[in-house]
Amino acid sequence: MCDFCTFSMQIDMQSKKKYIHRNLYKVLLLTVLMLKSIVAVPTSRQKVKEDETDLDLPIGDARKCQTVKNVDIERFGVLPGLGWDNLRNLEAGLVVSYKYTECKETDDGVYLIPDNVFTIPIKNSKVESFAQIIDNWNSASSLTANSINIGAGVSLSKYGISGMFSRDHEELRSKQIEDKSSTFRAQLRYPRYEAKLQPDAELSPQFKNRLLSIAVKIELNQTSQAEYEAQLLVRDFGTHVLTSVTAGAALVKEDYLSNDMISNSKATKKSYLASASVSFLSIFKISSSFGITSQADRRDAYSSATTYSVTRAIGGPMYDPESSNLSAWVKGIEKNLVPLDRAGEPLSSLVKQQLLPELPLSTIDALEKVVQGSIELYYEMNTYRGCTKLDDPNFSVSANVEDGSCGTKPTPLRFGGVYQTCTVHGSTYYRNPCDGLRQVNPKTGTYSCPPFYTAVLIQTFYQRVVTETETNCRGCGFLWLSTCCDTKHIVATATYSAYWCAATASAQPNSGYFFGGFYTPTQDNPLTGSTVRL
Repeated sequence: MCDFCTFSMQIDMQSKKKYIHRNLYKVLLLTVLMLKSIVAVPTSRQKVKEDETDLDLPIGDARKCQTVKNVDIERFGVLPGLGWDNLRNLEAGLVVSYKYTECKETDDGVYLIPDNVFTIPIKNSKVESFAQIIDNWNSASSLTANSINIGAGVSLSKYGISGMFSRDHEELRSKQIEDKSSTFRAQLRYPRYEAKLQPDAELSPQFKNRLLSIAVKIELNQTSQAEYEAQLLVRDFGTHVLTSVTAGAALVKEDYLSNDMISNSKATKKSYLASASVSFLSIFKISSSFGITSQADRRDAYSSATTYSVTRAIGGPMYDPESSNLSAWVKGIEKNLVPLDRAGEPLSSLVKQQLLPELPLSTIDALEKVVQGSIELYYEMNTYRGCTKLDDPNFSVSANVEDGSCGTKPTPLRFGGVYQTCTVHGSTYYRNPCDGLRQVNPKTGTYSCPPFYTAVLIQTFYQRVVTETETNCRGCGFLWLSTCCDTKHIVATATYSAYWCAATASAQPNSGYFFGGFYTPTQDNPLTGSTVRL
């Protein structure tokens, strides 16, 4: 008996030890994550002695390389590793940490580059020159982020809205709608370098801290807080990380031509594209060198159809077509490089064990899903489906994704009237909170739909709180010579619901009403263009 008791006590002690060990591991893990989220890397500056010179500079500072090499070499400024908002085409917070401990240079020795970046010089002398027609803003490509907009990622490509909230895209879209025009774009592009990010580059302290903070919330089963912080991560660091950037400069001209004049003209789109190229190149007096020609009457037709035109220089020195020389401008590109194209991966691709060794695999998997979900939510919340064809009767000005409604024949909406019911909750004496809130269906004279129509709830409201008081007095006290009163407060609320009557398949063709649109004192009816009834 005693042996059995001893054996049982040993088992209980072992179970308690395992339980304590599991919980101790979890506590230690959370403690480490919290400490990591507060202090991921040392931030204090360190004194380093190089060549017997005391430099008060942090390890990896680019200025140390300039001192050691005793040369004023410039840092390469068009770098990958930044966060990127792929809807607005904007650079966001720094995702990857830049260090210059190796003092690496570009192959031509012109620029200093970080340890985790390498460059590929574009040595060919070919200049990219082409013209394109953009007859719908949804088909417009970005001048500086085309690759990352197209290759947004498998789960994000289905939305098809990358880059649609950029300033350039919004400008193109508004001009096309305002002028009912198509865009002819001609450009000269001068790529010089392609800068690429090394795989598994070290994360920046700020970005890593945010990931670890989300991981802590996941470990504590604070799912809502983890999702909220992941949404803030997308807000501050974008949807993607830039893994490759093409550096160079470009000259671009965009002409907006009236759709009516294009459709009524006998000229082909090919001839219009040729005229666009000639119009662009003639600004720089180099059209003959590219062998592009256009007949005078075609150029005149092109010019008369143009409603708006804009010419811009992307990178390079300041360019003035009236006084600048193109060859001199091209020579100044090397010192004025800007991104001409960008490529990247979703931020969630950085959530992996190589970059977050502090986390167990289960937490990394959960963290990756939370970050990816926040990116997809950002895309979904900014997706507006509808008809995007400008000249279609079903055109929706707010739509940015085609839903197949273009070309469908509009049909009048038949309905069997509207009505509104109201229910009182509580007691009332003199004031009814439903007064003025009940509305019978003018078609039936009741709170119902006519035959072959079904009621569809529009909205239910909860308000109209009414408070009343009732005072009851009675004789009380000695010989009932005093008066005692009791005051009773009565509260009542109203719940009112609005319905409309939708036709069923059995409804007669001429029964019911035809919907004529909505309007308010400040908002026109889209069917009439005014606040006047049909």
